[in-house]
Amino acid sequence: MGTSSFVRFLALSAVFLSSGCSEMAPQPPRAPEPVEKVVFDAMSSFYCDQKRWPASWDELIHFEGLSPEGHHAVGEMLTPEISSPRSILLVVRYKNAQGIDRKVVYIAPPECEGTKDSTRVSMAGGRVSFARLQGFEQLNGAAVKAKWKEGPYPDVAWRDASQGIFMTVRFGEVSVEPSDLPILKEELEAAYESSVPSLTWIERSVAADEEPPKLVHVLSSETASGTTVSYTMSMSFDGRLLTISISGPADREKAIEKVATSVRRSLRLR
Repeated sequence: MGTSSFVRFLALSAVFLSSGCSEMAPQPPRAPEPVEKVVFDAMSSFYCDQKRWPASWDELIHFEGLSPEGHHAVGEMLTPEISSPRSILLVVRYKNAQGIDRKVVYIAPPECEGTKDSTRVSMAGGRVSFARLQGFEQLNGAAVKAKWKEGPYPDVAWRDASQGIFMTVRFGEVSVEPSDLPILKEELEAAYESSVPSLTWIERSVAADEEPPKLVHVLSSETASGTTVSYTMSMSFDGRLLTISISGPADREKAIEKVATSVRRSLRLR
């Protein structure tokens, strides 16, 4: 279980991920080096086959599904530092051919062969999915940075056609098992109540009998743009915290509830 400071951060993130905005122009991401693109394909093949990231660089090198081109690219990157701070992300640090320190973040392929379904949103190689949201568009990296300024950033975000309702997904670093949810509930609610201005609870429950088991927190709060309603689901994925939030202005509470109910009923983890 995470520290109280992280739980406070999580509570604030769940509410303000959907209400923060910025006039700052986002910094464009650097273009990936050719070797990184090849290694991404190798990483994707490993993830789709094993349903996880490699535990070490050596494990990737000896992966039977790695192409000769992938072996050559991995060799060019020598022995980089490899880490997985979240279930969906893999961070690799290495020195390029010019000896410059580089860091690249690989994202688990949204779909693997055999998991494609036009009626569902699919993440982490099809291991996290839910019914596709009608009228919503996924935000690209530049739009996410423009919306949430300097962070915290969601891992994936969508907005509806009116641009008033946002949905975010965040794969967290905190270790959480399903049996930890009642304790996490108390910690989250204490953090919400001490950190969120003008909080009013609408629902706070443990949906232990659902699959997956989850915490449900629905609240209204005061933000710079007015009263916001936030619907947050917290659960365990690969032993770590997964948070899905749907938020928007209070006058669209019924629409927010409709989206949240669709996601809640159709959510599948594997």
